[in-house]
Amino acid sequence: MTNSHPDQPGGCCAVTSHPTPRRYSTPMGPILCIGDSITYGSWDSSGGYVARLRAAIERSAAQVDLSPPLVYNLGISADTTARLLSRFTENMAAWTREEPASVIVFAIGTNDAVNSRATNSFWVPPTQYTANLAQLFDLARSRATHVCMLGHLPIDETKTIPYAWDATIESHNADLANYEQLAQATATSSRIPFLPVFADASAGDYLSLLASDGVHPNSAGHRLLATHLTAHLATLPEYAFLDSPQEL
Repeated sequence: MTNSHPDQPGGCCAVTSHPTPRRYSTPMGPILCIGDSITYGSWDSSGGYVARLRAAIERSAAQVDLSPPLVYNLGISADTTARLLSRFTENMAAWTREEPASVIVFAIGTNDAVNSRATNSFWVPPTQYTANLAQLFDLARSRATHVCMLGHLPIDETKTIPYAWDATIESHNADLANYEQLAQATATSSRIPFLPVFADASAGDYLSLLASDGVHPNSAGHRLLATHLTAHLATLPEYAFLDSPQEL
C-alpha cells in the first residue's frame, strides 16, 4: 500500500475546492414592473412576461457570476393610470424604501381604453391618459435610474364588443392603437424610452398571441413582450450581461 503524496491530487493533504456561495445582492437596484393583469401574468403557464424577464436575468447573471437584481411584479388586475397615479407616491415610498430602483417599467393603458357602453365614454379619456402618464413618468424618474414604457398587444374584437364576461363594456383595436400612439408621444416628450408593440403585432397573426378571452396574452404573447423588454434592457450599461436573444 502506498501513501498518497500530499502535493498530488487526492493526496492526504489535498484541499477540496468549494465555490463561494453567491449572495443575492447586487449594486443595481430592483426592477419594478408596473401595470395591470397583463403585467401580473394571467394566462401564461410560465408566469407572464415579468417572470420570463426575471428568469432571463437570473440565467444570464449566473453565467458571469453576478448576483442578479430583484425583479418585482407589480401588476394589479383592472388597473388604469388614474388608479395607479392615485396611490403611486405612497407605493413608491414602500417599493424603494431600501434603495432606488434601477429600472421602472410601465405597461398600462389597455384598461384606460375600455369604453362604457351606457355612457359611451372611456374609463380614462385620452387627454387624461396622457396627463396621467406624464405625471407618472416625472414621479418615477426621481426614484429610478432608468424608466421605460412597454406598449400593448391588439385584442380579439369578436370577444370584446362587448366583453364576453361584461356586456356593459367594450374595447376596440382602433382605440388601443390611438392610446399606444398617445403613450409613445408622451414618453418621447418626457424623454422616456417607449417600446412599441401594437403596430408590429397587428401586422402579423396577432390572434395567435392571445388567450381564449381575446384580451390577455397567451404564452406566445408574453414571450413577445418579454423579448421586447429584455432587448431594451440589454442596451443599458448595467444590463450588458443580458444575452440577446434569450429563450424567453
